[in-house]
Amino acid sequence: MLVNHADAGADGIGWRAEHLQLAVNENLARFGADQGPALTTKNMERSQEFLARGRYGLVSLLSIEGSLAHRQLDYSAVEFAFQEFKQDAASLGVLYRPSGLLTLGAAARHTKGRYPFAVVVSPGVFQSDDFSRNDIDLTAVWVPTGLSTVTARLSYTKAAHDAVASRDISGATGAIRWDYKPTGKLAFTTELIRDSGAESSFNQIVQSSTNSIGNNSQLSTSVLFRGLYEATAKIQIEINARYVERDLVNTFALTTGAASTEAGSDKLGELKLGVRYAPTRSLLFGCALGYEKRGSSSALSYGYTSNTASCSAQFKLQ
Repeated sequence: MLVNHADAGADGIGWRAEHLQLAVNENLARFGADQGPALTTKNMERSQEFLARGRYGLVSLLSIEGSLAHRQLDYSAVEFAFQEFKQDAASLGVLYRPSGLLTLGAAARHTKGRYPFAVVVSPGVFQSDDFSRNDIDLTAVWVPTGLSTVTARLSYTKAAHDAVASRDISGATGAIRWDYKPTGKLAFTTELIRDSGAESSFNQIVQSSTNSIGNNSQLSTSVLFRGLYEATAKIQIEINARYVERDLVNTFALTTGAASTEAGSDKLGELKLGVRYAPTRSLLFGCALGYEKRGSSSALSYGYTSNTASCSAQFKLQ
């Protein structure tokens, strides 16, 4: 289910809501679900995301922007409990719009979260991993033509974990996205993301048709391409291609009471072709065929090749 609301408000000074979004998704977790065993039993993945953003100030020149976000990820299979997490984030910054074609921004962002079952201490006993993250975000939105929009973010990120210190981050993260619509029936999106696994995967919860999103890697580099063709007013044909490189870490308890950390990496390629049908503005149905291939350098994940088929239904309020 997706609830999406945007209200630009009138020109002038004062707080106004810019964006309000609630997304709740429940999917069958992918066969090669990140780190963890290859299950033959049912494993449902449930993701939730709430976003709220507002602005204060002159729309045409300078404004202050604040946002709040909540994210949560859960699994039905106990073998994947270590990937479950929840986090809350708040951001406050300034936007400068020198022209109708360019918007520049700078903001400070703070995130607090927890992996409640991060480390297996003994069978059935877990240690949580609390983390905090601070970002300085520099953003830009450039509209070079009426057909293209480029959105970019460059951040200095510092993240610290209580129990799994190998997931700490200190350095640059960011994303850049190009939306191109050459005709009224064709639309293309290309995106490059370099960020923690959770940030990278949740960033795609609405923009792509990727179903399973779980990704607890320290860092991920993702390249995504999406093409959309509106065959009719209600039928769309969609193609998605994705390539992901992940830096993996995992901490586990030893019989001595100490902890040990494994590290590794893997690479995933994915291609999907699907059809979507929207009988009304609120309902969306879709089916897709896909191909996936992953290679791994460690025991933290495993290589596989698979053909996939999926169908979904979405209820949307806006």
